[in-house]
Amino acid sequence: RCRLVDQKRFDRLIDAFALIANHYSGWHVDIFGEGNLRPILEHQVMEKKLSGRINIHDYTFDVKSEYLRSQFLVLSSDYEGFGLVIVEAMACGLPVVATDCPHGPSELIDNGVTGLLTKLDVQDLADKMEWMIIHQEERKIMGVKAHEASAAYRKDVIMKKWESAYKPESIS
Repeated sequence: RCRLVDQKRFDRLIDAFALIANHYSGWHVDIFGEGNLRPILEHQVMEKKLSGRINIHDYTFDVKSEYLRSQFLVLSSDYEGFGLVIVEAMACGLPVVATDCPHGPSELIDNGVTGLLTKLDVQDLADKMEWMIIHQEERKIMGVKAHEASAAYRKDVIMKKWESAYKPESIS
């Protein structure tokens, strides 16, 4: 479940999109989740005059449909664990723009191949989002590469690794 909490830094995402939104009127941001920061984030969207361009939705159980309607995923977190959202998006053929925060994004994203890693600042995030918007063909190629890379995280692949890791050595 996506949580609207400090760690996820949706405020950074809103600020980054605000820097480029006027140049790309056909683009919008959809945020899905629940949490105590929702009213604060909604106020920030209104302050930036981006109502209708940045939409904060309730959590959805059909996240795959949302990925399939999207052009790329943005992860703006200060820190992450595994980053399941990255793998899910990649499995749906989406490249990812993600902050190069500790643990997760850089282990899952091949920078410049399956997505783009950003510094933990608003301007770099805006620059990488803008790159994705402008470079349609490259974005599509990254999406294909992201889908291919996500295969390494399929259940059957991971289970073989787990089974191998815990298989007792044969006694000879």
